[in-house]
Amino acid sequence: MDYYLNRFKSTVSTVADKVQGALPGNPIFREYEVQEQIATAGPGLSWKIYSGTKNTTKQPVSIWLFEKKQLERWSKQEREDFPELLKRGVSQLTRLRHPRLLVIERALEESRDTFAFCAEPVFASLANAFAQDDNLSSHLKDFSLLDVEIRHGLFQLSEALVFLHNDAKIVHGNICPSSVIINEKGAWKLAGFDFCVAGNMTSTGKVAFPTQEWDRRVMAVMNPELNFAAPEVVQGIKCDVYADMFSLGVLAYSVFNNNKPIFDSKGLLDCYKKNIDKVSFDSIVV
Repeated sequence: MDYYLNRFKSTVSTVADKVQGALPGNPIFREYEVQEQIATAGPGLSWKIYSGTKNTTKQPVSIWLFEKKQLERWSKQEREDFPELLKRGVSQLTRLRHPRLLVIERALEESRDTFAFCAEPVFASLANAFAQDDNLSSHLKDFSLLDVEIRHGLFQLSEALVFLHNDAKIVHGNICPSSVIINEKGAWKLAGFDFCVAGNMTSTGKVAFPTQEWDRRVMAVMNPELNFAAPEVVQGIKCDVYADMFSLGVLAYSVFNNNKPIFDSKGLLDCYKKNIDKVSFDSIVV
């Protein structure tokens, strides 16, 4: 059970980045001892994840930190909207409980400069495991996922989706490497509920999900990850549980191909549409 924890200790060698002194305004940093940064996750990998312990009980946790100064060069509207997007995602995850979802140990707290919350101890995000964050690549340079770990992880994600779709009546809306967390025991946990869609019961007794068209007017990070998004969702045609299944399939393809998705749209909607046209016609085998 300590396999991933031992691998983590052997790969992380940097000096602890103490943030309590620099960020005293958030209550999280008065209740928990913050240690080294171990991961990043979420839209644009904007959450910095630190290992830590609770001061009173010494319980190990992961501490998730978002610094608002990251948005200094953004437009005024995006500086207002993006933090609300992150808050919404954490709030939704906090209300959900399932073994395949990331466990929130301490609800989100906001200060003038930061958001922070605590979750179960983690090893890395799936995005980090494939070195999408250059600042962490040295920590994980000797880490690689075995095929059996990938298969088991994908099965765990499918269990998370069964719960979301059948019980919670929620479409996750952004199944991608930055939304998948590997905990310290090696389990894959689903997080990143920033773009989730709650279903509404219709008069016929069926669940319907509101459509959310991909918005080219804002930065790509404020939309679901294009490389993993279902075409009908991106185009605002419909939203249902099959969109998550599509994204899980693309994720499966990606993780078995060294993090290379079926196509790379580079966050550009026009590029995505051209790629989808190629998949729809050129790749069909009769």
